[in-house]
Amino acid sequence: MIALYPEYQVPAFQKLVRHFKSNARALMVMATGLGKTIVAAFWAKREYTKDRKGLFLCHDTGILDQAQSAFRKVMGNTVSLKTFYGNDKDWSADKGDVVFATFQTLTNTNPFFADEFDFIIVDESHHGQAPTYKEVIQYFTPAKLLGMTATPNREDMQDIRDIFGDEVVDISLEEGIASGWLSQVEYHILNDNLNHWKLKKIASDVLENGKRISLKQLNETIFVTARDREIAEIIQQYAGDTKKVMIFCESIPHAENFQNFLPHAEVYHSKKSKKHNRAVLQSFRDGNNQYILSVDKMNEGIDVPDAEVIVFLRHTDSTRIFYQQLGRGLRKILQKKKVVVLDFVANCERIIAMQQFVRDIKKHVGGNFDLSKDVLRVSGAAFEFIFEDAHVDILEVIKKITAKVHVSDIPHLQAEYSPKNPIPANQIIAGTHKKLWWICSVCSHEWQAPGRSRVRGIGCPACAGRVATKTNNLAVTHPELAKEYAPKNTLPADHVIAGTNKKLWWTCSVCSHEWQAQGSDRVQGTGCP
Repeated sequence: MIALYPEYQVPAFQKLVRHFKSNARALMVMATGLGKTIVAAFWAKREYTKDRKGLFLCHDTGILDQAQSAFRKVMGNTVSLKTFYGNDKDWSADKGDVVFATFQTLTNTNPFFADEFDFIIVDESHHGQAPTYKEVIQYFTPAKLLGMTATPNREDMQDIRDIFGDEVVDISLEEGIASGWLSQVEYHILNDNLNHWKLKKIASDVLENGKRISLKQLNETIFVTARDREIAEIIQQYAGDTKKVMIFCESIPHAENFQNFLPHAEVYHSKKSKKHNRAVLQSFRDGNNQYILSVDKMNEGIDVPDAEVIVFLRHTDSTRIFYQQLGRGLRKILQKKKVVVLDFVANCERIIAMQQFVRDIKKHVGGNFDLSKDVLRVSGAAFEFIFEDAHVDILEVIKKITAKVHVSDIPHLQAEYSPKNPIPANQIIAGTHKKLWWICSVCSHEWQAPGRSRVRGIGCPACAGRVATKTNNLAVTHPELAKEYAPKNTLPADHVIAGTNKKLWWTCSVCSHEWQAQGSDRVQGTGCP
């Protein structure tokens, strides 16, 4: 029999019940591993006892499988749980008590009336502002709408609170770790890919001689590409023969290659079939494979509570992705004493982020944290973060080179600073969080980005192939593919990048068959199925 944890799940459940007495929508934010699906299941059970019908929405079938299993354990066998997604469409789902469906399926095939459901639960609701997902949510008219996520803030600045309202429940990852509600954490910030000699030289040049360098130059100088074989050996030392290890790689080719250096390792990523990924995940859960390697596919909803080692081989500027990936191993179970995290630091920004992360955890348990040579091991009842001397040196250099540097002090930023900005470049701090206008010196594309991201080395999104322009869009770069680009797509061909990973609609120029495929697959030569 499943019961709610009294320390945090019971209060979360009670807050939802009280809130919905006078409100129609709510947002529940709970860190990965704290059991927000279980809380939602108990709330759904309460609604069901009042003869109310529900819909559980998500974008991922793996998450739906796990959610349905959790709801079954909480609600019992007398409740009719129906699935409506992919190849598992139950066309009698309208007769079910709770229906589990994907946004993608309901976008293409929606047999339900707008007022079909009394309550709707949207998991991983930070996706809710995506146009196709938002359209599905707004189609329905439930009496109660619950959004739940571990990471509510989106990088595109669109606010999901416009859909679900403000947080009724809000338990952060830092609070979960500090309070001991998550698994005990032993976090190793490793620097095996650090050039110590160059770091000492730069520290001397900057701190003693006042030399000016950028954060990008610091990254490129002191960090070197570590050999996969050497990293694999370090991972095996921590993993032993029995501990399950989840590894987050830089890219799919990196994951495929790194697999060769570890015994009993399998890859789990978006280029593999659903059948393959399900089999790999189940084999990992059953203990047949010790290592599972991924890029982003395991970020959301994948639950392997007995994983004891998390490895970061990738760098990300996204706090949301970092929290999602770290959370994969933090669920607390009796058989697991702690989770060991091996973070092979890839840049200065990661060290800064980790310093702030530990500082926030310390706030929840009382006391301050200031990384110095005397405080390289920060610990509490449920956590231990282990820094190295080199990290202190790096932070001292960063503090020096980012102190009150204006945009006008950095030549390449000054050159791309747009005249439409209301404040002159010599009055704007280069590392500001505010969005500024920039004009690319290479392609003349104009875009907005915080000064902080430019200082970190993030350049023109058009040159990087992240946005479509007059010169890099599908219609210009691949005119033959543009001929098969279906009119039913949301955006015209000249507003889409050919190599996008998003699924697009295509109409075969030979047989007129209509199908969906990623732009990247079409560019690589994949044709009409």
